[in-house]
Amino acid sequence: MKAPAIIATIVLGATSFLWAQAPKKSPQPDLQHEKKAARVQILSPAPGTTITGSSLMVQLETSSLPPRHEPATFQIQLDSASPVLTSNTHYTFDQLAPGRHTLTVSLLTPKGSVVKGPHAVAEFSSALPELSPAADVAVKSMMPPTLQKVAMFLPKPTAPLEPPDGSGEMPLLSVIGLGVLVGGMVSAMKTRG
Repeated sequence: MKAPAIIATIVLGATSFLWAQAPKKSPQPDLQHEKKAARVQILSPAPGTTITGSSLMVQLETSSLPPRHEPATFQIQLDSASPVLTSNTHYTFDQLAPGRHTLTVSLLTPKGSVVKGPHAVAEFSSALPELSPAADVAVKSMMPPTLQKVAMFLPKPTAPLEPPDGSGEMPLLSVIGLGVLVGGMVSAMKTRG
């Protein structure tokens, strides 16, 4: 009766010893369940602003990231365009159309999924820059002048020059053809006999 109790005690002791000796895994920082949720903030463009020009420089800032965390990855989406993934805190959109726009930025986990919680959103407008009168004059001076029809005097076509009789292409071709015919006959005579 004492043998099973002794075996159970040895097994329990060995299991506890092995458990204590096993290397501890440091938990991966989980952005989803941190006490302070990681946040992303859009520094530029400020909500409600009007941007002049056709390029947009986005500047971001993160807060409450756990220590020893990999660089944050952002998902930036302008209107309904495909989202852009970047780990930089700045990004530039080119060829921005005039009008109202919505910029949405989300923070991604190390595995690539979007962090649950609020996303940073900024609504702004863009417009083409207005030209000053001096710039308008500069642009007009670079425009080509209007096209005008111009009468051009071309020389009258003349009849092609004819070579003198007996020196055209036909006599030359006749001599070549006759030489080929005679050469072929001579060659045939030598092979027959």
